[in-house]
Amino acid sequence: MHRTAIHVVSCAILAATLTACHRSRRPEVPLTHRAYVWQREWTPAVKAAVEESKSKLAGHVVLGAEITWRSTTARPVRATIDWASLGSSCALALRVAPWAGPFDDASAKPVIDEALHLLSEAKAHGVACAELQLDFDCAQKKLAGYERWVRAVRTAIQPARLVITTLPVWLDEPEFKTLIAAADSYVLQVHSVLPAKKNELATICDPERARKCVEQANALGRDFEVALSTYSALVGFDAAGKLLGYHFEGPAPDWPADAKIMQFRSEPEEMAALVREWRLDRPAHLRGVLWYRLPLATDRQNWKLPQLYAAIEGRPLRHDLAAASENENPVDVMLINRGEADEPVRAVRVSWDGVQLVASDALPGWRIEPGTQSVTFHPGAAADGGGRRAVAIPALPPGARRSIGWLRFDKRPSVLVEVVH
Repeated sequence: MHRTAIHVVSCAILAATLTACHRSRRPEVPLTHRAYVWQREWTPAVKAAVEESKSKLAGHVVLGAEITWRSTTARPVRATIDWASLGSSCALALRVAPWAGPFDDASAKPVIDEALHLLSEAKAHGVACAELQLDFDCAQKKLAGYERWVRAVRTAIQPARLVITTLPVWLDEPEFKTLIAAADSYVLQVHSVLPAKKNELATICDPERARKCVEQANALGRDFEVALSTYSALVGFDAAGKLLGYHFEGPAPDWPADAKIMQFRSEPEEMAALVREWRLDRPAHLRGVLWYRLPLATDRQNWKLPQLYAAIEGRPLRHDLAAASENENPVDVMLINRGEADEPVRAVRVSWDGVQLVASDALPGWRIEPGTQSVTFHPGAAADGGGRRAVAIPALPPGARRSIGWLRFDKRPSVLVEVVH
């Protein structure tokens, strides 16, 4: 064969090979982003977060109810949804508590009844619901039985779409492919607070594991969304290493004084990097990201909305930790987080000229180091209530202000307040 002809054929083969390799990639199509609203009680903070996030999200998936079981009797616990806050459309989620089986018509009926009730409730409030998500953590060896539920619910709720949530451990089960075929689509949840070992530090959503699970799901050829995490959790172990439980929001658990408490976090920077990677080189069947869960202003173990927005945009968080003063005399000193990242507290220096310092105090968790015409507030060494014990200072979340101490002068001062890096 002529050298030119060989070259042309070789190029054609190479091009075909590259096309085949990238056939499952769709970099030109952007990801959609939605968020779960998973609160049962629609407080003012829930309504405010839903309203504020509408411009950044393609939609919300709202928890409508959870079915609990007492023996074989189903008992729905319904959320107090503020339908007016949702606008004209939303997706609803029905959570089903663990059920060992059987997966027959009798056990499917309460699930179907509650699904139909939720759709009817939305319609009565003028909210179009084109999608119902079924959230059920089925035992991975019982997926064939769960498929019967999925087919029955899907038939009952048409024309609404049925989307099921799925777990990474299901991907290796032979019944998984027929299970997802029974639904209109599915969500792959790649976040978990279960540590691999009882004392092992871990993130809630490991990026490498999430990446591998998404690739495995993509190979099945069925469109899906991936659920990424925004929340953190405290995990408690007793002195013998036995798991005591998890704490997400609300009052602190009554764990023993000698309990080992570990924090498992969702890192905004890591999730943003995943989004950026998928946006530039997206698996063909990955349609979007569902964030669990929508941050509220009142959340203590969840991101703030600016962190979610940065992750959606796939960019690094903006850092801006500043120090400031308030009032004329005494002068109150504080730290302010004007950025998007959680900021570890830093020392703050206050300097002045032409006045004399006559009194000062640091709040618990801080100590004062005097200087020449200045003082420096250092974190982490002050005592709680007169020397009982040292107080740990948590990181400062975006938008937060934290007072650290005060200074009194012989006359009104002009002070310079700055963070010591």
